[in-house]
Amino acid sequence: NAMAFMKIKANLTTVKPVVRPGIFHPDYLNDNVITSLFYLQNTNGGTLFENGDRIDCMENRLITFPSKLEHAPEYSSDTKTRCVINFNYFK
Repeated sequence: NAMAFMKIKANLTTVKPVVRPGIFHPDYLNDNVITSLFYLQNTNGGTLFENGDRIDCMENRLITFPSKLEHAPEYSSDTKTRCVINFNYFK
């Protein structure tokens, strides 16, 4: 139910020797902006949230959360790449 997209991008990271987190960040600080992440493959690198939650990176999974919620990627160690499509839009 997106009213208008602000940004759509693909995030591609390469394999690391061990799973490790990236930098925590919000996508936007606007209360009316939503982030959805679409995982293109299965990897052992998920997405971490400031509240301690972790979402596994599973092929064809879509997760949605407020854009101001701080989150971080986990760099994977079991695949050559980790690819996620990031959607930012007004609700």
